[in-house]
Amino acid sequence: MHSHLKSWLLLSFLPGLGPSSLNRLRIEFGSATSILDQQSKELAAYGVRQNSLRVLNEWRKCPVEHFLSDKLEQAEAWAELAGHHLISIECPGYPCLLKEIHDPPPVLYLRGDPEVLQQHQVAIVGSRNASISGCENAYGFAKQLSLNGWVPTSGLAIGIDGQAHLGALDGLGLTIAVMATGVDSVYPRRHCSLAERIIAGGGAVLSEFPLGTAPRAQLFPRRNRIISGLSMATLVVEASPNSGSLITAKQALNQGREVFAIPGSIHSPMSKGCHELIRQGAKLVEQVDHIFEELGPQISLPIESCSQTGGETDSLLSSLTPFEKRLVSFTGFEPTSVDQLVQRSGHSAEEVISRMLELELKGLVRSVPGGYQR
Repeated sequence: MHSHLKSWLLLSFLPGLGPSSLNRLRIEFGSATSILDQQSKELAAYGVRQNSLRVLNEWRKCPVEHFLSDKLEQAEAWAELAGHHLISIECPGYPCLLKEIHDPPPVLYLRGDPEVLQQHQVAIVGSRNASISGCENAYGFAKQLSLNGWVPTSGLAIGIDGQAHLGALDGLGLTIAVMATGVDSVYPRRHCSLAERIIAGGGAVLSEFPLGTAPRAQLFPRRNRIISGLSMATLVVEASPNSGSLITAKQALNQGREVFAIPGSIHSPMSKGCHELIRQGAKLVEQVDHIFEELGPQISLPIESCSQTGGETDSLLSSLTPFEKRLVSFTGFEPTSVDQLVQRSGHSAEEVISRMLELELKGLVRSVPGGYQR
């Protein structure tokens, strides 16, 4: 484990030292190692509380059998397991958009493929007590976004979140679930199988919270800022006036991201939150093309414009491996070079060319001067 990762883990374990404070320290001192090199009086001058300093000094004097050392060992052992990753804010693979927010998590605990974090994402959020039409909209919008190369990101909750993940899985298969618990404990428990499907499909399940963190009400708003922070835009499908989804939407606005909302019946309490957002300036959307129009040229044309019909394409996509699905999502409707595909996928040129040939034979991509396109 790299020293900067250990240092960020250590800082994240200190009581009373949250993401905002850690980000201020990072901006001032440049790295976690440099922060830990500072004397207590320097850290106190930048707002580090006495309780945090006391625990840090205790660890400095006697790290053996200190609870901070125990937590470090636990995290290190967890990260050695297959498919488990720790990503600090100093790692090259840390998501650029997330780093831009004022309180980025210093460390991400991730199960699955960390490469999915580098793709364009749209957050899809809404009520846990969703209506049938709300669930259908979440599923449909997520599937269409996925088929157009975007990764739907949500919170793995029941209702809108779960339907968004399912829609993405039935698209190109990539989706990201951000949890308000430790990544080693799925909440709600009924979504354990969904989490495993997300990971198996080439997506990721992640959290900022240490291993073993149990669900608590105050952790969900913190989780929500990561959902919006990872994403270029947030789509609110259905929400009551007091829904946590409105918190996510307001965080997205504060982060300088687009917010979209789907309108509903004026008589439905589940539509009032979306209507409130629209009155406050959120973009009203009735179909996924409205999102494409707003987000601009990085949006690809629908994958259904390939030679197959939509049903045939869906059947082909469902038969692809996670790597092949990622290659399709990495390939735009403008020529995409092999070098770009190698960089985006992290695989060798030989592997990429071999799989792209198979995808071309299936009619999902075609070879053109300069590379491949859909």
